[in-house]
Amino acid sequence: MLNGGYTSGILDRFAHFVSRLSPLALMVLAAATLAIGLGVGLTLGLQFGGKETVAPKGVVTDGRGVGSVDPGSTANLKGYPGRPDNPNQYKPPPLPRPGLPPPLKPLAEQRARPDPLAPRPLPPQIRDGGEPLAIREGAAPVQSAALPKEFQDLLRGDGPGYVMEEKLPEDTYVHEPEKAAPVALPEDLSFPEADHDTANPPWKRYALVVPPAVGPVVAVVIDDLGLDRKRTAKTRDLPGPLTLAYLAYAQDLADQMRAGRRAGHEILMHMPMEPLNSKINPGPDALGVGLSDDEILARLRRNLDKGAEFVGINNHMGSRFTADTRGMSLVMGELRKRGLLWLDSMTAANSVGLPIAAMADVPRVGRNVFLDNLPDKAAVLRQLARLEEAAKAHGMAVGIGHPKDATIAALRVWLPSLRRKGITLVPISTLVETGGGSLVGRL
Repeated sequence: MLNGGYTSGILDRFAHFVSRLSPLALMVLAAATLAIGLGVGLTLGLQFGGKETVAPKGVVTDGRGVGSVDPGSTANLKGYPGRPDNPNQYKPPPLPRPGLPPPLKPLAEQRARPDPLAPRPLPPQIRDGGEPLAIREGAAPVQSAALPKEFQDLLRGDGPGYVMEEKLPEDTYVHEPEKAAPVALPEDLSFPEADHDTANPPWKRYALVVPPAVGPVVAVVIDDLGLDRKRTAKTRDLPGPLTLAYLAYAQDLADQMRAGRRAGHEILMHMPMEPLNSKINPGPDALGVGLSDDEILARLRRNLDKGAEFVGINNHMGSRFTADTRGMSLVMGELRKRGLLWLDSMTAANSVGLPIAAMADVPRVGRNVFLDNLPDKAAVLRQLARLEEAAKAHGMAVGIGHPKDATIAALRVWLPSLRRKGITLVPISTLVETGGGSLVGRL
């Protein structure tokens, strides 16, 4: 160690040496000293990044940027961010070229998105007394993929609750039979003989037994049932007796019809028929005017054979087919043969369904009011009020709706109010006309 006297002597000699230098020599000495200082500073900056290094968690530094691992930590033994020899130091990716989209991820890394139209598992089978209803033994259920895409959402139970309907003129939503133009029909139409017990045909055998009505009567028919199980169940749980019309291509059709009848409602088959608008799909096995007689009968019989405990049929769409004499004659001949009734939904003002049914001696009745052309609760209630007016004016009226949420909500409010209004709710079989007897006089 140097002592103080020796150090002081050296400094004195250096000061004496500097005092004897010329100004030019002093400037040269100062420049040399500055250059040496800058060189030392640059070397230290390159070594330690020019700033204090913060060690990661678990690393203890010695103040010079050199670290050691805390024995109790799991820090990376190869270094930490900030060290020039750290192979794990983060390096930002190069910026994308202007105007180009970012590179796509490999297909294997992309999240698979389900196809919205892919069939989903069906909801549980419809309830009967709280227990799942077993599928009929030996039945061949229709797969959802076999139906057109526009019907698949209904099979999942989260669709609109009803299939696509025809857009009718505003003045047809309330039909007044007494104002309908007469339909000219050929007089030589012939129909097959009945092959059932004419004293107790199926339309009577499966009709609901109701007390004699007093005052105006109304029948409320709900079409398009059977595909959307959730809304079908909600409709079936409404107070009755309603008339439930199940689509001919619904799954487990016979079981669904039996469940509706056990719930206290009367049952129809909703038969798909060709509409005027060719862009609207009425569904599988629809009856069309371009089909041969044999094909019309084959489709009609195939559909009818799938049902159970129903009193008759009404048309789903059919504004073109119900106006065709040939096609409707075939339909009425089959209904006569089987002992079933006909409800004309009146989707066409020139429908020949009712007059041909009368010629074939098929029990028949026509619709008066469509209830839910506007799917709004208040609008449905207004249509139900028009149904009441029609019933009071003519003694009876038939309203047709669909399993829309607004319709179900409106019926929950309206059905309990009928008794205090002096109006009786009846099934459709109560209102059909048979032979030439007076309908109102029968009630």
